[in-house]
Amino acid sequence: MEPLSFQQAIATSGWAVTAPLFDAATIAELRASVDPLAQAGRGGVRNLLDEPRIAALAAHPTLRRFAAAVLGDSCFAVRALFFDKTLDANWKVVWHQDLTVTAQRRLDVDGYGPWTEKAGVPHVQPPTCILEDMLALRLHLDPCTADNGPVRVIDGTHRHGRLTPEAIDRLRAE
Repeated sequence: MEPLSFQQAIATSGWAVTAPLFDAATIAELRASVDPLAQAGRGGVRNLLDEPRIAALAAHPTLRRFAAAVLGDSCFAVRALFFDKTLDANWKVVWHQDLTVTAQRRLDVDGYGPWTEKAGVPHVQPPTCILEDMLALRLHLDPCTADNGPVRVIDGTHRHGRLTPEAIDRLRAE
């Protein structure tokens, strides 16, 4: 998929899947760099932009090409997470929207809240207009298919603003 097709899919559906963007050697190197971060029985690690290899990946021209197609050339990474969902470390997640962003520090500002703390880092729910200018990119380090993929998305929900659990259930049923 080229960046223009990616941008069009995001605008229409709210999500897109590309062919692998990195070769097997790069993926193996990335796996080796995150393996020490994985802990038995723990499904993920936060704050990975503090890791030089991950920060470099987040700024890699191949990923930036796709992000910039949606957000513009001045876009930048604000968070990196590692999920290691295995039979020993997995969890069921109800249908939801990702609504929180990381912050350097807590600052009470109208329209931002509630505040939480995750792995020692403050998180907040910003106004919808901020969320609409964000894009989550997922890079899979193991084979994912429609049968074992780690995420499901309801088409078009990115155009509905913040949804209540009841609205999500209604859209899911449709």
